[in-house]
Amino acid sequence: MQPLPQSPYCEAEVMGLQGQKDGARFAVGFSYVGENRALVAPLAEELARRLGRQRVLFDRFHEAELARLDLDVYLPRLYRDETELIVVLLSPDYPNKRWCGLELRWIRQLICSPDKDRIMLLRVGDPGDLSELGILAGDGYLDVAARAATEISALILQRMVQRGIRIHEAADPAVVAGEVVPMPSPLVEVMANPFGDRGCIRDPARFFDRDEPLRRIFEELGKGSSLSLVGETQIGKSSLLAMICHKGPETLQLSPEQFCLLDLQGIGDENEFFEALCEVLALPQTLRGWQLGRALRQRGQRYVVCLDEIEKMVNPHGFPGAARTELRGLADGSEAPLTLVIASRSSLESLFEDDPRSTSPLAGLCGAPLRVLPFSLAITQQFLRERLKGNAIQFSLADGERLHQQTKGHPAKLQAAAADLYRERTGTC
Repeated sequence: MQPLPQSPYCEAEVMGLQGQKDGARFAVGFSYVGENRALVAPLAEELARRLGRQRVLFDRFHEAELARLDLDVYLPRLYRDETELIVVLLSPDYPNKRWCGLELRWIRQLICSPDKDRIMLLRVGDPGDLSELGILAGDGYLDVAARAATEISALILQRMVQRGIRIHEAADPAVVAGEVVPMPSPLVEVMANPFGDRGCIRDPARFFDRDEPLRRIFEELGKGSSLSLVGETQIGKSSLLAMICHKGPETLQLSPEQFCLLDLQGIGDENEFFEALCEVLALPQTLRGWQLGRALRQRGQRYVVCLDEIEKMVNPHGFPGAARTELRGLADGSEAPLTLVIASRSSLESLFEDDPRSTSPLAGLCGAPLRVLPFSLAITQQFLRERLKGNAIQFSLADGERLHQQTKGHPAKLQAAAADLYRERTGTC
């Protein structure tokens, strides 16, 4: 069937003056301009999942019925006699359409009647002066520009409850109880809290964004250059190191055995460090200095070693400085057996001051640091959408902006704040 013609009565539904009859056919009907169809359609679908399509007056749900002569007579009667709640989506185009005269007359008469509570006002953009419509500056409306369809539909259902409109079994009991929380439907469901990842993310399916830093890292590693990653605590440095080891073999066409991750968190001194290093390099015994270099060169392979929590080496008692000099010797030069990727909270130059007359050995090896930055607002919004994909609970753009402002885009803080908001929306602990 061809889409309905852009009739004024298909773009903005006409409303009547009288109250609805007992057992009205439609629970809700929409009035909107055609330009906002893309906004209204998912909202109508969301309500239909709870009420059934037959209870939602939206032209796409009733195309066969509305493809008729004298629609200008037929459609107003549906709103006048068969619709319980009329949802008007105001927009800048709403009062300026060429066909607005008839619609505005019906709306104005309904607003001035005892039945005015049948109207629920939504808004997207600034519709300007609507006083001739009977809508004044002090009238209340719901700004839906930055809200998810699930959230708006829950508010509409709540308004129906307040009006005493009977909600059929398809509606969610939480909404009937007056909560503004989108809940499960046959096509979407409330899932376990998708936020709150802690520490290093090793699962590629949970790793998000950082495509550009990884591109730059692999570009440098492809040249054989060692790297320094610098960023504040829990910004994602450890997760980047884990992804280097996961993606590196395919990206750089090397074997998985050539990538190693060593976390210095539980290492107390230089001896333990070299014992752990030889273990991740799969050497049968602990070696240091030229002996370690010789054993690695005999293998004929270059290894990418990712070092996390390098701050442990600042301790002058356990790490007097020889380990860093030995590391440089193992990673310096085109024939060196190691390439290092070192993560730290501050630059290696300031972290290891060493002799002020010479360059810190690791800083000189790794060059200018690659800064690991917080998420931008756009990435924050993308992250929230990705985590909530297929979930009945959705965060609006305004929610995303608020979370980004609250956390400054810091991934760990964003995870925690989003997890709190999700618990709040679902009513879970």
